[in-house]
Amino acid sequence: MFGLFYRTYQTWQIPEFRITDSPYIIKAVQDRDSFMDVTDILGGAGSMGKYVFYEASRDILLVFRFPLSNYVNIYVHLRGADGKFGQDDGIKVATVTLSSIKPEEHSVDYHLNGWWIPLLNGFFLYLIDDMKHQETGREPRVNTSRLRELENQSLQIKDKLPELFRSRKSQGGRQPT
Repeated sequence: MFGLFYRTYQTWQIPEFRITDSPYIIKAVQDRDSFMDVTDILGGAGSMGKYVFYEASRDILLVFRFPLSNYVNIYVHLRGADGKFGQDDGIKVATVTLSSIKPEEHSVDYHLNGWWIPLLNGFFLYLIDDMKHQETGREPRVNTSRLRELENQSLQIKDKLPELFRSRKSQGGRQPT
């Protein structure tokens, strides 16, 4: 009978941070300037907000789509052969869900194994640690210099965001390796 509620996880599916800290991820995406609102650029019905973080070292976009205020889907967008990112060809790699009742019921689910898992784990850990630092004043536990640099690089493309995406009519893109 208890087997109905039993779920096994592979090691890559387990986040490297406390699940109860998940609200810091959503708060960071909505509050930090390095996450740029692209709701008017990216289409799609039913989304409250769409935010982009440009990861310069890998030349990718992390797109955070909020269908609900306490739920976010994270997509990795790779630059295509035409030098642009597709609006709809992102790879759904993770979902963050917050429970409004019990913090221990928050969840972070990684959907697809790939090179983005360590990237997301490190990125989420950085966001959580830095948001806690801002809230409580305690010293961050992780080295923030590299990720601060990534945030600055992400901000530098803010004015170029519409140019980075190909139109919906265009075809072609790059698949993950």
